[in-house]
Amino acid sequence: MYSKLHRPIKNKCGTFINAGSCVFLVEYLKKEESITNTFFSHHEDAVSSTDVVDRIDNNKRTLKSKQEKFYMLTYNPSEKEIKYLIQNTLGKKVEKWENLTDVERQQIIGEFKVYVRNSMNVYANNFNRDREVKADDLVYFAKIEENRYEDEKEEYGFLGNKKNAPKKAGFNLHAHVIVSRMDKSQTMALSPRSKNREVTTQLNGKTVKSGFNLMKWKKECEDLFSEQYNYRYEIGERYDRNPAYIAKQRLSGTIKNKIMNEIMEDMKEERKIHRNVTQVSRLIANPKKALKSYLKQKVKDILSDNQQTEI
Repeated sequence: MYSKLHRPIKNKCGTFINAGSCVFLVEYLKKEESITNTFFSHHEDAVSSTDVVDRIDNNKRTLKSKQEKFYMLTYNPSEKEIKYLIQNTLGKKVEKWENLTDVERQQIIGEFKVYVRNSMNVYANNFNRDREVKADDLVYFAKIEENRYEDEKEEYGFLGNKKNAPKKAGFNLHAHVIVSRMDKSQTMALSPRSKNREVTTQLNGKTVKSGFNLMKWKKECEDLFSEQYNYRYEIGERYDRNPAYIAKQRLSGTIKNKIMNEIMEDMKEERKIHRNVTQVSRLIANPKKALKSYLKQKVKDILSDNQQTEI
């Protein structure tokens, strides 16, 4: 199970696109909408797209115009996990998603909805706050999709419709979630894009906790799928133990180290230049004093060398 927090892109003005209305994203997610496949919340099974836009866009008290107002998450089971979910729910194996009847598809989607709602509890729990945050505190709406499409962008800064785009083959069940930055009471901002995992600071004499543990959320979502459906992950199947993920992390670490080494080398050169400039400046400002200081340092160096030789 791969859980992802999608990175918003910036518009032409340099502002993150999720600082405005979520209407473009809701319109995009309507591409597979039907009577039986609508948006749902933590307690509602059917929410209209108009209601989604209204409730997300108006849940922004205390946020400034250029601040991010909402985020998109996705829950992406692998083909193996989807097949297991089908067998676990229906008691039979299928070779193609298309082989399922409409009734069977609704059963699988209904079961996946349960998982998504439980995963949003995991999401809420990973915010570091003065009290435990729960899914009931969130304003979020989710949408289950059965298909993926060719050339589909990763970011959610796009407009348009994928209804006529070619569908990817295989098992592609996944869920999109639009979640507000503010909680239901509009008194607590919850940003999963926080750079900190767990921070405690003092503000106006009060202890304030902040941060979000992104990696822990991803891992716990995998644990949840395993526990909820008695699914056993094989070696290398989890995202953080996958050879490709490990190789990517190692490459990232190597690049970071190389950059840091280059920066340190550049700083050494800059320090040398700074010392030389300082010496020249002193010589111009007070030649007699600069020469006296230089000769004094040279005498010290000669005496130091002599002492080391005698020893």
